[in-house]
Amino acid sequence: MYFSGSDWKHIGIVTGPNRATSQWGTYPIYEHDLCELPASYVNLMRFFDEPPPARALSDFLDYARSEGVSNEDIEAIIAELEHQKKSTSG
Repeated sequence: MYFSGSDWKHIGIVTGPNRATSQWGTYPIYEHDLCELPASYVNLMRFFDEPPPARALSDFLDYARSEGVSNEDIEAIIAELEHQKKSTSG
């Protein structure tokens, strides 16, 4: 994650030594050097491990609830994720 002060500005996935893959808004996905962001925009990089899928889903659902997403919509999200999982596993 790239930060300006305490505000995060950009997220990338590390794909190799000093390389990241990321996307700015609706622009194409781009592989770039970790430092290939303007210093006027970001001044700090922080690295995080990828959470296990169950933890990522739990955190996402907690966030959705905190933003007022209805239980009905959350159930629809979970059903869609289960459908996608079944259709890709077999």
